[in-house]
This record gives sequence, structure tokens and C-alpha cells, in this order.
Amino acid sequence: MISSLHFQPWAHAVLHPVLLALCVLAGCGGGSGDSGLQASASGSGDSTLSSGSVTTSASAQRAAYYVEEGKLRDPCGVEVIPRGVNKMAVFGDRAGNSFPEIAKTGANMVRFMWLTEVPASEAVQTLQRAVDSQLIPVWELHDATGDFSRMPTIDAFWNNASTISVLRQFESKVIVNLANEAGDYNVSDSTFVNTYSSIISKLRNAGLRMPFMIDAAGWGRNVEQLLRVAPSIQAADPLRNVIFSWHQYDVGSDQPARVTNAFSTAVAQKIPLLVGEFGPVSAGACGQAVDYRTVISQAQSHGLGYLAWSWDNFNGDCATANGSAFDMVGDGINLSTLKAGYATEVVISHPASIQKTSVRTNWQNLGRCTP
Repeated sequence: MISSLHFQPWAHAVLHPVLLALCVLAGCGGGSGDSGLQASASGSGDSTLSSGSVTTSASAQRAAYYVEEGKLRDPCGVEVIPRGVNKMAVFGDRAGNSFPEIAKTGANMVRFMWLTEVPASEAVQTLQRAVDSQLIPVWELHDATGDFSRMPTIDAFWNNASTISVLRQFESKVIVNLANEAGDYNVSDSTFVNTYSSIISKLRNAGLRMPFMIDAAGWGRNVEQLLRVAPSIQAADPLRNVIFSWHQYDVGSDQPARVTNAFSTAVAQKIPLLVGEFGPVSAGACGQAVDYRTVISQAQSHGLGYLAWSWDNFNGDCATANGSAFDMVGDGINLSTLKAGYATEVVISHPASIQKTSVRTNWQNLGRCTP
């Protein structure tokens, strides 16, 4: 998450000085491959299932999650509608101790923050804990937030041999969010398309088949551009296995219609869109409320996913008497410390909440297609 004012939500957190320095610089806030399964990661343990329904494709078992007709599907062909939260794991929870607690909500996905300064090998424990908690891990890099000139750093991390080794280990379980909110509102369509298409091409040439997630530019908020360029990026991927993520922190009376129109466009054009971040207020403009109820209601109505910001207790923006407005849990880990208001609504009580709408598949729960 980041605001258009470059204000970091975790800015007042107590962090390791090297990582804190890096963060200040970086800004934080349908596959058609081989059907053989190569990843060694597997889920285990009990799960908390919620109400809902799933649809199944007639496709043979795949090597990874994949996109088909604008829908995300697991390797067994079962549709997955993302429901979950964000976690700043690189700072507060690399071991993924919060993930079993997040799983208790019924969530099927967790998006976790990473930085290029931290070796990919350290994310193995984070990824495995998510898988063991029956959550789809979305691994994202935060270094290029609001700054597209840092995309070569992103490229170098993902295409490093050690990172590719980790990605192969979790190929059938992970979604890769290439860059968090890369670029401001001055990134041209052609630069956006060419940069992401080049990174994806290299990763496909390395044999990787999992979905790649792409955030909108404009600190994640420019959904109009994202929907405009999505078909070109999909066409450039030989597997057509790309997901697009909008971070909805904008406010105003026009936003409900904007949300509905964006979702309707995505569905009509079969663009796999989700809201990868949202919160109760606008980052950097804390007195302005985000209509998050419309976001989750319309996502449910359109069959699209959402991931709330954030399952932490050290966001630095929008301080209140009880921490930050963006902090969803009091201790940063346990569901028992879930905060009232925004967090409780999104997780439990709203008709379109995670608990009331999230569905996990056999692939997540058991590591296989059949019960």
C-alpha cells in the first residue's frame, strides 16, 4: 500500500534499520503447459470452510493455477475466487505464524510483502506456512512502489537463479505478484506493457507456469489503464496466465459507480481482475473514508476477488487511539485480536465478508483433486 502522497502506512513501525532504510527508498504500503505436477509443496491439516460454490473446468490437471476465460482455476480446473488479506511478512512474520490464524477466517489467499534485499531462500518458510495453512500464497515485491525506474531491480530478483529455484519448488501452489504498485500516473501504456511482457517472457522461458499478477500503475490505483492494457499483456504471455490487481483507496461520490464499472468491464472482457488492496480510509488522507462495503459487495456480485489491507499491527499511516486505521489485528497475528469496525466487517460480519463468501478447493485443502 502507498498513497499518492508517497506516505508509507508502516512508516512509524519499529523495524530493523537496514530494512527500514530500504523500505523508505522502496516505498511500502489459462496456462497451457505440461500437466505434470512438479512442486514439492503440499497442504496439510484441518481447514475452515465457508459457504459458497465452485465451478469446475473440464481441462486435464495442470502444473499450476491458471486463467481460463477470465477466471482463476486451480490445477484441477476448479474456479478460485480470491478472498483474503495482505500481510507485511518481510518485516513482522517471515515464519508465517499469522497464516493459520488468517486461515481460521475461511480465507483462501494471503498476499505477503517481500523486498529484493532479502534472499528468496528466506521466503521458503513463508510460502510453505501458507500452503500448510491451505492458503494460496501471493508473493509480492515492494521495491518499485510508485517508481517504475526500479523495475530492473524487480526483473533481476525474479530472474535470479536462486529465486527461480524457489518458484519451481512452489510452482503448483503460488501466484507471483511481480511488483507492488509500480509507477506513478506518468507510466505510458507502451512502457507498462513492454516492461511486464519482457519480465514474463524471461520467466516463461525458464519453464515457470504459475500465474503472474500485475498491479495497476499510479500506486495501484489506475484501473482504467490496467483494463486498457490487460489484453495486450495477456496476449504477450504464451500461457495467457496473468491476473490484474487494482488497489482501491480512492474516495468520493463517484467511486461506487467507478468500482461497478471497472468490475463490469473486467467480466465482460474476461479480464481476470481482483482488488489486491483496499482499506477503510484513503492512505495519506486519513479523514476520507473508502467505500469498502461497495468494494466487497460488488466483488461478490461480479464473482471477483479481494484482499484486504492488512493483517498487521504496525501500519504507520492514519493513527488512531487504537493503532492505525489499517491495522486489522491488535497483536499482528491472532484472529482473537481482530479489531472492531472495518476489520470485523470485512472478515466476519458483512454479507460479502471473507467468512461468508470464501471457498477453498480440494487442491488447497488436500493437495489433490479428489476428496
